Amino acid sequence: MTAVRLGGDAGLGRIVSPFLSQLVAGLDDLSGPAGTRLVHNTVDLLQTLLTNELDVTRTAASPHWALLQQIRDHIDEHLGSPGLSPSSIATANFISTRRLHNVFLEQGMTVSAYVRSRRLERCHQDLVDPAQRYTPVAVIGARSGFTDAAHFSLTFKAAHTESPAALRRRGRGDG
Repeated sequence: MTAVRLGGDAGLGRIVSPFLSQLVAGLDDLSGPAGTRLVHNTVDLLQTLLTNELDVTRTAASPHWALLQQIRDHIDEHLGSPGLSPSSIATANFISTRRLHNVFLEQGMTVSAYVRSRRLERCHQDLVDPAQRYTPVAVIGARSGFTDAAHFSLTFKAAHTESPAALRRRGRGDG
């Protein structure tokens, strides 16, 4: 996306541009938990804008990309379901399980690895979110499809080199 102009006069750019202008004008007000939440939401908003721009370009060039995005959207919508599996994902997207695996292999990963990475990413966001500081770690894991707290903790630690509880303590300045 380097050297690509994203105009503020049409589409999502028209919605995002005024927000970013106001945000820049009010940078001095970004502090504490509210500021942290606003920064995370701004990053999500920018990600949405860039993803939309990339998807429009790629979808026009490749129906394969449209299928991949449709599958990813389905996965994101169902991350909390412990039953989210390659079989259920394929069924929901009207393709064979074999086709699903091939779509992800072309991206250099397995379906299960992608689902796990998305679940861990969501958990990481929730663990550093000040608004969720009193939500038990096991509940955060369960909301993202990790039904066993010990398995969640081990999986998270393997991916992030620290346990979910340690990340939360570090984020609060306790450790």
